[in-house]
Amino acid sequence: MNYKGKTKNELIKELQDLKQEFDSMKELFKKDITERKLAEETLTQEQYLLRTLMDNLPDYIYFKDHASRFIRINKNHAQSFGLSDPSQAVGKTDFDFFTGEHAQQAFDDEQNIIRTGQMLSIEEKETHHDRPDTWVSTVKLPLRDKEGKIIGTFGISRDITEHKLAEEALRESEEHYRILFNEALDGICLADAETGFIIDCNQALLSLVGRERVKLIGQSQTILHPPNNKKAAFSPTFEQHLNDKEGKTLETQIITANGDIREVEIKANQVNIHGRKTLQGVFRDITERKQAEEELALEQYLMHTLMDNLPDHIYFKDHASRFIRISKTLAQMFGLSDPAQAIGKTDFDFFTGEHAQQAFDDEQNIIRTGQMLSIEEKETHHDRPDTWVSTVKLPLRDKEGKIIGTFGTSRDITERKKTDEEIKLKNELLQTINAEKDKFFSILAHDLKGPLSAFLGATQILTEEIQNMTLEEIKEIAISMKESASNIFGLLENLLEWSRLKRGMMDFIPETFNMKQIITASIEVLTESARKKEITIDYSLPEDITINADLHMFETVIRNLVSNSIKFTPKYGEINISATITEDNNTEVKISDTGIGMDKELISRLFLLNEKTSRRGTEGEPSTGLGLLLCNEFIEKHGGKIWVESEAGKGSTFGFIIPGKV
Repeated sequence: MNYKGKTKNELIKELQDLKQEFDSMKELFKKDITERKLAEETLTQEQYLLRTLMDNLPDYIYFKDHASRFIRINKNHAQSFGLSDPSQAVGKTDFDFFTGEHAQQAFDDEQNIIRTGQMLSIEEKETHHDRPDTWVSTVKLPLRDKEGKIIGTFGISRDITEHKLAEEALRESEEHYRILFNEALDGICLADAETGFIIDCNQALLSLVGRERVKLIGQSQTILHPPNNKKAAFSPTFEQHLNDKEGKTLETQIITANGDIREVEIKANQVNIHGRKTLQGVFRDITERKQAEEELALEQYLMHTLMDNLPDHIYFKDHASRFIRISKTLAQMFGLSDPAQAIGKTDFDFFTGEHAQQAFDDEQNIIRTGQMLSIEEKETHHDRPDTWVSTVKLPLRDKEGKIIGTFGTSRDITERKKTDEEIKLKNELLQTINAEKDKFFSILAHDLKGPLSAFLGATQILTEEIQNMTLEEIKEIAISMKESASNIFGLLENLLEWSRLKRGMMDFIPETFNMKQIITASIEVLTESARKKEITIDYSLPEDITINADLHMFETVIRNLVSNSIKFTPKYGEINISATITEDNNTEVKISDTGIGMDKELISRLFLLNEKTSRRGTEGEPSTGLGLLLCNEFIEKHGGKIWVESEAGKGSTFGFIIPGKV
């Protein structure tokens, strides 16, 4: 600065100018510092805000250079890459974190932004190496420097994976619904809930009503129903479904294009489709089911009529012979007020064990073989007389033909059986009467004729030759005549006894007597016949046996059995008469001999009326077999029994039992 040649005032003025310039520069300097401080504070604030944004925003924020290398990423984006610090991503590219396919697409997009300067807004799928794909909504822009030159890209991506999955699920759901809608066997109709106009329907509904789609869409749903079901703008079922929030199933009728009426079930629900209140109805054709139900109802009615009114017993049983169902008459026979009370029970609950077991065995055999059984069976009850039924039982099969039990019908034939039994008894009685008649005439024709012929022959000899006969010869003929007369008398006596018995004219009068006394007295008349053949009769009779029997019948039995023993025992033989008390306190009498005995064939015919058993004794004595028949009848009158033990050539033993001992 040059001060020479200047005045003081000039110097003062210059000094003042310098001071003013200094003050001006000072103010400028102060202003510059203030602005810089404000800029620093603003920068600090922006950095803070950016850091806050980068560290807390859930979206992914990233800056890339012109080669699509990361310059900076936010914290959430670093975590998605599996990094602990966002700075670890600096210098890397999408190829370091995604599959090549996605990384290449991102690179191409960013290079295009750098070339064009155009923003990109897309939804893109990110494909990873080690985890499932993700979806993001991305906005990418060009990154410019202060001069506006594009030096890279930056962007923000928001994870929309769940939204995409939901969209996909919705899309799949809609697709599934559409498939179900179109392929459903039931008809489906969508109608506007406010207007009742048809919005959509599936092929099954078109087939059900026999109409084309174009002729249904936009029409009132009343077109589906017969005229008598139409009411105002809606059908009754449509109105009911509108008012019902639970989606009830209603039965109604629809009409086809050609006027046929079909029975249907409609289940409808109110749904919201794209903000539009819609009634979705599912139509199921139940015409055939209704017809089947009517047929079933008729069959059930007929079945009930049959089961409640048929007099025969009808029953169905399972594989274990438990009752499934029985008719009303069978329930009544079981003493039940309701046929249902028999369900689960078996024959063992209603019959005696013997009949129930036989029925069970029969039914199990039917289940095994599949064969029908037709029998007449006797039912035995616990508390009432036996009954007879004519039964037919068959296998019970399911729809597949598998045997699952049995069923059958039984008709009460008790009265018929009684009638048959009466007829049988009468036939047997007639046969017996005929056999008795034949036996009677046989005796008259043969057994009585012989002794009478001998008697007549002897009288003729006496008549014609008595003048020339010696006294000894006359005596011999007289003895012969006496024997013939005795035989005739014995035969006639048996015939009369038998006749009286068969005509019911012989009284049965039991009385008490000493058995030994009666036996010895009864055979007194036979001692002469035994003496002539020198046959010994021994007794093994206790003195104290007292019995209660018809005296006449008892004597007749003893005489006939001892007389037979004498006839069929040769000279010098032996006869033994014995009596004992049995363990059950009955009296047993046995008459044994050493006679000619009998073979088994003759023994089997002895007590049969229609069999010929007569044969000659060892001395030619006549025998009719009538005596043994009388013995059998008399012993049976006492409730006892008679039998014989014998072998040909080894003698015989006739025994009988009189019940009870006094």
